[in-house]
Amino acid sequence: MKIALHIPVWKRLELTRACYVGLKRSILEFADEGFELEPWIGWTEPEHKELADEFGWHTVECENENLGDKNQQLYEAMRATQFDWFMQLGSDDFFLPGVAKVYKEYMKEHAFAGFRQIYFLRAKERDGTLVQGYPCGAGRYMSREIVDACPVLWTGRQRGLDGMSLDFVNEATGLKCFYIPGCYLADVKTEVGISEYHRYDSDMYSLDDVVPESYLI
Repeated sequence: MKIALHIPVWKRLELTRACYVGLKRSILEFADEGFELEPWIGWTEPEHKELADEFGWHTVECENENLGDKNQQLYEAMRATQFDWFMQLGSDDFFLPGVAKVYKEYMKEHAFAGFRQIYFLRAKERDGTLVQGYPCGAGRYMSREIVDACPVLWTGRQRGLDGMSLDFVNEATGLKCFYIPGCYLADVKTEVGISEYHRYDSDMYSLDDVVPESYLI
Protein backbone atom coordinates (compact mmCIF):
# COMPACT_ATOMS: atom_id res chain seq x y z
CA MET A 1 0.00 0.00 0.00
CA LYS A 2 1.47 3.31 -1.08
CA ILE A 3 1.05 6.51 0.95
CA ALA A 4 1.85 9.72 -0.92
CA LEU A 5 3.11 12.31 1.59
CA HIS A 6 2.44 16.01 0.82
CA ILE A 7 5.17 18.38 2.14
CA PRO A 8 5.42 22.05 1.05
CA VAL A 9 8.73 23.66 2.00
CA TRP A 10 10.01 27.22 2.47
CA LYS A 11 13.16 28.57 4.18
CA ARG A 12 14.25 26.77 7.42
CA LEU A 13 16.60 24.58 5.38
CA GLU A 14 18.37 22.93 8.32
CA LEU A 15 15.09 22.21 10.13
CA THR A 16 13.78 20.68 6.91
CA ARG A 17 16.91 18.51 6.73
CA ALA A 18 16.16 17.27 10.25
CA CYS A 19 12.58 16.57 9.16
CA TYR A 20 13.88 14.51 6.23
CA VAL A 21 16.17 12.49 8.50
CA GLY A 22 13.09 11.83 10.63
CA LEU A 23 11.25 10.73 7.51
CA LYS A 24 13.94 8.17 6.75
CA ARG A 25 13.26 6.70 10.19
CA SER A 26 9.51 6.81 9.59
CA ILE A 27 9.78 5.21 6.14
CA LEU A 28 11.39 2.16 7.73
CA GLU A 29 8.69 2.04 10.40
CA PHE A 30 5.91 2.28 7.80
CA ALA A 31 7.59 -0.43 5.70
CA ASP A 32 7.48 -2.77 8.70
CA GLU A 33 3.68 -2.30 8.67
CA GLY A 34 3.36 -2.98 4.93
CA PHE A 35 3.28 0.64 3.67
CA GLU A 36 5.42 2.47 1.14
CA LEU A 37 5.70 6.06 2.40
CA GLU A 38 6.51 8.29 -0.59
CA PRO A 39 7.41 11.95 0.16
CA TRP A 40 6.47 14.67 -2.33
CA ILE A 41 8.16 18.04 -1.85
CA GLY A 42 6.63 21.31 -3.09
CA TRP A 43 9.59 23.67 -3.42
CA THR A 44 10.22 27.25 -4.54
CA GLU A 45 13.85 27.92 -3.61
CA PRO A 46 16.54 26.01 -5.57
CA GLU A 47 18.35 24.99 -2.38
CA HIS A 48 15.23 23.11 -1.31
CA LYS A 49 15.14 21.28 -4.64
CA GLU A 50 18.76 20.28 -4.07
CA LEU A 51 18.02 19.08 -0.54
CA ALA A 52 15.04 16.99 -1.62
CA ASP A 53 17.10 15.50 -4.47
CA GLU A 54 19.79 14.58 -1.95
CA PHE A 55 17.25 12.45 -0.10
CA GLY A 56 15.65 11.10 -3.28
CA TRP A 57 12.18 12.55 -2.74
CA HIS A 58 9.76 13.52 -5.53
CA THR A 59 9.86 17.27 -6.21
CA VAL A 60 7.36 19.74 -7.68
CA GLU A 61 8.22 23.38 -8.31
CA CYS A 62 5.47 25.58 -6.83
CA GLU A 63 4.75 29.28 -6.53
CA ASN A 64 5.03 30.77 -3.05
CA GLU A 65 2.51 33.62 -3.19
CA ASN A 66 0.48 31.94 -0.45
CA LEU A 67 0.48 28.53 1.18
CA GLY A 68 -3.02 27.66 -0.03
CA ASP A 69 -2.03 27.85 -3.68
CA LYS A 70 1.27 26.11 -2.99
CA ASN A 71 -0.53 23.25 -1.24
CA GLN A 72 -2.96 22.93 -4.13
CA GLN A 73 -0.25 22.95 -6.81
CA LEU A 74 1.57 20.12 -5.06
CA TYR A 75 -1.68 18.24 -4.52
CA GLU A 76 -2.61 18.45 -8.20
CA ALA A 77 0.76 17.05 -9.26
CA MET A 78 0.34 14.18 -6.79
CA ARG A 79 -3.22 13.41 -7.95
CA ALA A 80 -1.85 12.62 -11.41
CA THR A 81 0.10 9.66 -9.99
CA GLN A 82 -0.87 6.32 -8.49
CA PHE A 83 -1.15 5.80 -4.73
CA ASP A 84 -3.55 4.30 -2.21
CA TRP A 85 -3.53 6.98 0.49
CA PHE A 86 -2.81 10.71 0.62
CA MET A 87 -1.23 12.18 3.76
CA GLN A 88 -0.02 15.62 4.88
CA LEU A 89 3.04 16.78 6.78
CA GLY A 90 4.87 20.07 7.22
CA SER A 91 8.59 20.68 6.74
CA ASP A 92 8.80 21.41 10.48
CA ASP A 93 6.82 18.33 11.55
CA PHE A 94 8.02 14.96 12.81
CA PHE A 95 6.24 11.63 13.03
CA LEU A 96 6.93 10.16 16.46
CA PRO A 97 7.78 6.48 17.01
CA GLY A 98 4.82 4.12 16.91
CA VAL A 99 2.71 6.13 14.47
CA ALA A 100 2.82 3.62 11.59
CA LYS A 101 1.19 0.86 13.63
CA VAL A 102 -1.54 3.33 14.68
CA TYR A 103 -2.23 4.31 11.07
CA LYS A 104 -2.44 0.68 10.01
CA GLU A 105 -5.05 -0.02 12.66
CA TYR A 106 -7.29 2.97 11.91
CA MET A 107 -7.03 2.77 8.13
CA LYS A 108 -8.93 -0.52 8.35
CA GLU A 109 -12.10 1.37 9.32
CA HIS A 110 -11.62 5.05 8.52
CA ALA A 111 -10.99 6.50 5.05
CA PHE A 112 -10.48 10.03 6.39
CA ALA A 113 -8.70 10.59 9.69
CA GLY A 114 -6.16 12.67 11.57
CA PHE A 115 -5.10 13.84 15.00
CA ARG A 116 -6.20 16.41 17.55
CA GLN A 117 -3.05 16.30 19.65
CA ILE A 118 0.38 17.59 18.67
CA TYR A 119 3.49 18.82 20.45
CA PHE A 120 4.39 22.44 19.74
CA LEU A 121 8.12 22.74 20.50
CA ARG A 122 10.43 25.75 20.22
CA ALA A 123 13.75 25.18 18.47
CA LYS A 124 15.59 27.99 20.24
CA GLU A 125 14.33 27.35 23.78
CA ARG A 126 14.18 23.58 23.17
CA ASP A 127 10.93 23.16 25.06
CA GLY A 128 7.22 23.32 24.39
CA THR A 129 3.72 22.15 25.15
CA LEU A 130 1.20 19.51 24.14
CA VAL A 131 -1.70 21.01 22.22
CA GLN A 132 -4.99 19.13 22.60
CA GLY A 133 -8.21 19.69 20.67
CA TYR A 134 -6.71 21.25 17.53
CA PRO A 135 -7.69 19.44 14.28
CA CYS A 136 -4.19 19.06 12.83
CA GLY A 137 -3.57 19.10 9.12
CA ALA A 138 -0.22 17.41 9.75
CA GLY A 139 -0.69 13.67 9.87
CA ARG A 140 -4.16 13.76 8.33
CA TYR A 141 -4.85 11.09 5.71
CA MET A 142 -7.52 10.25 3.16
CA SER A 143 -8.14 7.36 0.80
CA ARG A 144 -7.55 7.48 -2.95
CA GLU A 145 -11.30 7.46 -3.47
CA ILE A 146 -11.62 10.71 -1.52
CA VAL A 147 -8.74 12.25 -3.48
CA ASP A 148 -10.49 11.34 -6.74
CA ALA A 149 -13.68 12.99 -5.48
CA CYS A 150 -11.90 16.20 -4.39
CA PRO A 151 -10.01 18.00 -7.17
CA VAL A 152 -9.57 21.01 -4.87
CA LEU A 153 -8.47 20.94 -1.23
CA TRP A 154 -7.08 24.47 -0.96
CA THR A 155 -7.45 27.88 -2.56
CA GLY A 156 -5.40 31.06 -2.30
CA ARG A 157 -5.24 31.72 1.42
CA GLN A 158 -2.37 31.86 3.88
CA ARG A 159 -4.20 30.75 7.03
CA GLY A 160 -7.11 28.52 7.98
CA LEU A 161 -5.95 25.83 5.56
CA ASP A 162 -6.48 22.86 7.86
CA GLY A 163 -10.15 23.77 8.19
CA MET A 164 -10.46 24.58 4.48
CA SER A 165 -9.44 21.10 3.36
CA LEU A 166 -11.83 19.55 5.90
CA ASP A 167 -14.65 21.59 4.38
CA PHE A 168 -13.80 20.63 0.80
CA VAL A 169 -13.78 16.92 1.67
CA ASN A 170 -17.07 17.21 3.54
CA GLU A 171 -18.73 19.09 0.67
CA ALA A 172 -17.56 16.55 -1.92
CA THR A 173 -18.12 13.34 0.02
CA GLY A 174 -20.22 14.08 3.11
CA LEU A 175 -17.42 12.63 5.27
CA LYS A 176 -16.14 14.14 8.48
CA CYS A 177 -12.64 13.53 9.76
CA PHE A 178 -12.22 10.83 12.39
CA TYR A 179 -9.74 11.83 15.10
CA ILE A 180 -7.28 9.19 16.23
CA PRO A 181 -6.55 9.23 19.96
CA GLY A 182 -3.04 9.89 21.22
CA CYS A 183 -0.16 12.13 20.14
CA TYR A 184 2.20 10.96 17.44
CA LEU A 185 3.33 14.29 15.93
CA ALA A 186 5.63 17.14 16.86
CA ASP A 187 5.71 20.61 15.25
CA VAL A 188 8.99 22.48 15.82
CA LYS A 189 8.58 26.25 15.80
CA THR A 190 11.22 28.76 14.67
CA GLU A 191 11.06 32.47 13.88
CA VAL A 192 9.82 31.52 10.39
CA GLY A 193 6.39 29.95 10.06
CA ILE A 194 2.70 30.36 9.30
CA SER A 195 1.55 29.84 12.87
CA GLU A 196 3.39 31.09 15.94
CA TYR A 197 4.21 29.11 19.05
CA HIS A 198 1.47 29.22 21.68
CA ARG A 199 1.61 27.75 25.14
CA TYR A 200 -1.67 25.97 25.84
CA ASP A 201 -1.19 24.50 29.30
CA SER A 202 1.14 24.48 32.30
CA ASP A 203 2.95 21.25 31.38
CA MET A 204 6.17 21.71 29.43
CA TYR A 205 8.13 19.14 27.45
CA SER A 206 11.71 18.98 26.25
CA LEU A 207 12.39 18.94 22.52
CA ASP A 208 15.24 16.52 23.18
CA ASP A 209 12.90 14.08 24.92
CA VAL A 210 10.17 14.16 22.26
CA VAL A 211 11.84 14.27 18.82
CA PRO A 212 14.42 11.54 18.03
CA GLU A 213 16.19 13.85 15.54
CA SER A 214 16.44 16.75 18.03
CA TYR A 215 20.26 16.62 17.86
CA LEU A 216 20.01 17.99 14.29
CA ILE A 217 17.90 21.01 15.28
